[in-house]
Amino acid sequence: MASSIEYYRQALKLNPHFVPSHTGIATNLNLLGRHAEAREQLLVLYENARNDGERRAAHFATAVSYVDEGRFEEALSELDKQFALAQKINDVVGMASDLIIMGNILLEIEAVTEANEKYQQAMDIFEASDLAENVKNNSRRLYSLYSGRIAVANRDFETARKFADQFREKIILAENPFEMRLCHELRGMIALETGDYDGAISELNQADQQNPYNLYRLALTYNGKGEPDNYDKYLKMALDYNGVSDLNFAFIRNKHKS
Repeated sequence: MASSIEYYRQALKLNPHFVPSHTGIATNLNLLGRHAEAREQLLVLYENARNDGERRAAHFATAVSYVDEGRFEEALSELDKQFALAQKINDVVGMASDLIIMGNILLEIEAVTEANEKYQQAMDIFEASDLAENVKNNSRRLYSLYSGRIAVANRDFETARKFADQFREKIILAENPFEMRLCHELRGMIALETGDYDGAISELNQADQQNPYNLYRLALTYNGKGEPDNYDKYLKMALDYNGVSDLNFAFIRNKHKS
């Protein structure tokens, strides 16, 4: 990791505004457990930002650092600042995306009611906007996904399955393969939580394999199934993912530490 940081620093000598180098250094420092130093690097990015896009990148990466350290309230506070930047220019997509990220963090710490409120606020912002109807339809489909996740967290699996089926029907009409992977993820979550380990393996293998949380879910599935070798295999894959400013990676790192 030290050599990686050095290469990133060399890139910054050529272009001090190169955002991936700042976030790359911060990610490496997070992995080394040097979270305060990671956020110092991101403060440099923020203070020298040329536009709100770069400021938002700094806020998000800082939030990821806080999650990685297990400081969820501070992460949410950072996202509030990110939201304010989008709100300042009435960036509907930015505001809604920020609320969804907040909802995901709240769901991770089992603040289910608060998470649901964030998802609903995101949907309300889309509905009240003057965005094209096809864009609103995209958000309506995804709201079924978020509602399904809330139902899983509440252990209301009958409702979760209804939302998963509803989501799937809408995706088939939209012909969206990315969202279909999200549907498999939701169905895999339901199967895992209900002890249907074979069903979970089938669904999660059709979910996004670039999401380390799905690899972690597969590890949990094999653990429940009583297959320690596969548990170790997928846990290692998840924890070795090393994504740059990846919130899901931070979630599983923090979860595994606890």
